[in-house]
Amino acid sequence: FLGSTGVETMAEVSAQLAKGKTLAGLRDFTIPYGIKLLQGKPKDLIVKAHKVSDNESEASIISQFVKDGKPMGEPTLHYKGTYRFEDAAPAPVKIELPKLPKVEWEGHLKELLYHPKRLFMFGNFDTIDNIEGCDGKTVVMKLHNKWKGPFFQNIASPAFLTDPVVMDGVFQACGFIEFMVGSESILPYRISSATFYRHVETHGEYYCVATQVGRSDEEKTRVFNADLCDKDGNVFVRIEGFQMIAVAKVSPEDSVSNKFRMV
Repeated sequence: FLGSTGVETMAEVSAQLAKGKTLAGLRDFTIPYGIKLLQGKPKDLIVKAHKVSDNESEASIISQFVKDGKPMGEPTLHYKGTYRFEDAAPAPVKIELPKLPKVEWEGHLKELLYHPKRLFMFGNFDTIDNIEGCDGKTVVMKLHNKWKGPFFQNIASPAFLTDPVVMDGVFQACGFIEFMVGSESILPYRISSATFYRHVETHGEYYCVATQVGRSDEEKTRVFNADLCDKDGNVFVRIEGFQMIAVAKVSPEDSVSNKFRMV
């Protein structure tokens, strides 16, 4: 259950309280405990939202083991975040796409990026089209959600509030910086704030500008800011204070960082 699917799931339930307003922002998003299938057994998820002000709702995703119809133990909190809905989207923002050193690689880009032992996903989350440039701190990537088959509830091309495929592409772009200069697999952990300026259209073509702005080897975190925009620099989503956490060392035989070079 990817971080971006958590963002979307809680946005959907929060929208039920927003009475037709527009999703404008997200803050204090955290993943205290990732969702996994233990021993392949399905787990029911409980998604909740409650209003904390006129324009904000706090949402959460929890799970509860049930045996013979009775809850067992304490529920586990997996995701939480506060969503802001307004009468209109925030005022438009435009950036200039940075000109960065080109990146060259050996082999097929998709096979290099989506190696299963580096925790990326295949199929509908195969989002990165091209690496436009990278200087070791900032990367520009071209993203495209090409998946048109069944998705959640077997719906083809559902009308998302925040396209989780494209959003996961933004997270992947941030992870690529560590991929280029480090040796650890990192996963989403926190988002200080995200602003939604425009609706992300499913199957649209986008560019992500992601910059690493901090790291803590002691806490095993990397911190990024990222903009999702079109080719003209019109920003759709701005993410600030996005923390990813290192979960494992990439073994030398599984690493392909030496296949990429900045020129």
